[in-house]
Amino acid sequence: VLGTLELLGLTHLDARQQGYLHTIQRSSATLFQLISDVLDVTKIESGQMALEPVPFCPLDMLEDTVRTYRAFAERKGLLLYACHDARLPAQVVGDPIRIRQILNNLLSNAIKFTDTGRVVLRTRVLALDDTHVRLQWQVADSGIGISQAQQARLFELFYQVADASSEG
Repeated sequence: VLGTLELLGLTHLDARQQGYLHTIQRSSATLFQLISDVLDVTKIESGQMALEPVPFCPLDMLEDTVRTYRAFAERKGLLLYACHDARLPAQVVGDPIRIRQILNNLLSNAIKFTDTGRVVLRTRVLALDDTHVRLQWQVADSGIGISQAQQARLFELFYQVADASSEG
């Protein structure tokens, strides 16, 4: 499907059709990522998940992730922005695919459960020396939050807050 959409994008389309194509491409990419995430959960549960450390730019990841969710936040009237530590290295070694999955899930949920205000993605340097850096990625929002009782159960298998709209 993704390949066929790419081929369609190489043909002459009017502006309206281009808009539809981009929407379908984004939706298809999201569905593909969802399927990948489900497969990853299966790998984690079976102990088969292996991290794949490669060099990547954390600032690019920060900006790309915010860019991905900007329209979603704007439709809800939310401010979405990123903050980064001035000491953030230009390149680090880690598993950018897994980090991006986590950030996507956190940002998506933050926007979904925030009705007014803001959502912020922050990257902080916790430790830095000549050969290692320890980063903290954080998503903060002005949403309703999750009660302490519900927080205690968040990492139970398939647990979801029953009525997030009334949590305080």
